[in-house]
Amino acid sequence: MIAIDVVRRLVVGEWDTGCGWSHGFPQVDDQYHLAFGGCFKHGGVGVVTMQGELRAGFEIGGDEAVLAYDPTRHHLYLRGDGAGTLGILATCSNGELGLIASVAISNQGHGASADDRGHVWVADATTGGVYRITDPFPGTQ
Repeated sequence: MIAIDVVRRLVVGEWDTGCGWSHGFPQVDDQYHLAFGGCFKHGGVGVVTMQGELRAGFEIGGDEAVLAYDPTRHHLYLRGDGAGTLGILATCSNGELGLIASVAISNQGHGASADDRGHVWVADATTGGVYRITDPFPGTQ
């Protein structure tokens, strides 16, 4: 994963996610000063501090990781492409992750996004639509 200063148009950091090869769009928690980098295999994610220190990793299974993040709840949503589950993970301020729940979804679909109302939206390639999953869990502190 790389950090870019968009104002100066410079790469200001290159951080190891513990994955080998990264995949997808990183997610950021500004309050906890953490970045989440998706992995190319095993539906994995690496958690890195804004100073580049690797804090944690997690694998949900499948292939390329697809990430979404709710910074209000500090919940990471993780799917591995080709796997039929979406993991809801709590993020601690020290960067540790804990699986709260797994939600059954289609095993085909390569996109996800979270909104500010407690929903995560996950692509479903089998129907050409999206799942809207409501996160019933309180935010982490």
